[in-house]
Amino acid sequence: MKSYIIYKFSEHNIVKEQLSYFQTKCADFEPLLLPESKKKDWHGPALKKIREADCAIYFVSAESAKSPNVDWELERFIKYQKPIYTIRMEDFKGYNSVLYRKDSFGNVERMDKSRNMYSKDVDADKLIKYINNNLEMDISEEVVVHKEMDPNILMEQYKAYLQTSEDVVSRRQSVSNFYITVNSTLLSVLSTVLALISALDLQYSRLTVILGCYLVPVLGLVLCYNWRRLVGSYGQLNAAKMKVISALEKNLPFNIYDIEWKVQTDRLGKHRYVSFTRIEKLIPFLFSVIYVIILIIAVVLTVTYIL
Repeated sequence: MKSYIIYKFSEHNIVKEQLSYFQTKCADFEPLLLPESKKKDWHGPALKKIREADCAIYFVSAESAKSPNVDWELERFIKYQKPIYTIRMEDFKGYNSVLYRKDSFGNVERMDKSRNMYSKDVDADKLIKYINNNLEMDISEEVVVHKEMDPNILMEQYKAYLQTSEDVVSRRQSVSNFYITVNSTLLSVLSTVLALISALDLQYSRLTVILGCYLVPVLGLVLCYNWRRLVGSYGQLNAAKMKVISALEKNLPFNIYDIEWKVQTDRLGKHRYVSFTRIEKLIPFLFSVIYVIILIIAVVLTVTYIL
């Protein structure tokens, strides 16, 4: 488990001692650290390690919370949507401003800060548990069921939340259908225009063909990029919902989804389960390959046109 370590270099000795403790408790723990003295061009090596990392472990203190260099490292993890775990070096209770999730008006003061952070506060033992479980935290820790709650109310909440998961799947399918239609239409229009130009032998037809072979693929590649990102976002959202559903089921008579997953895992055996999200991402990838081929043809036509 590759963990990028964020801290103030003045606290290196304390951090090093803590990392040694992690390594004795976690066989797969691999800390990624920068040299003790940062050079002027430290951003490049840091970015390389951040991309390799599975998560960030941030040792927060009053000094590190004010550091622009620390902010830069945290912003990269937020951008790449990788988990950030904060361990407090002292009694300091604040955070770096970049760790606060802002609402649509950019106002963090009106929000419950403790539940709207890009990072999760943990102690050493809890972090070891996460690392040993490949960063899969037990979401049931976050589910609070009041003792006096009516079981019927819990069941209604469960059914309502289950419906939101089905709605996400439905919206994702609608998004994929929309992008398939748009991309198919783009390719059809391009092929139709090229066929008409060829049949009618229009003036400047070759230049028109070249322009079309540039314009359509560029537009198509932008669409495919957005398409893949949306499918991935829906997949992440639904995966989170399934974890919440699984946690809620622990307070119900029968945990249907956990049993279903166990049966599916046993049936597959050594064969790896391929998620719908991963399969759906292949479709925009295939369209992208087609667009790249058209761009290559456009480049060849441009060269021959110039010569």
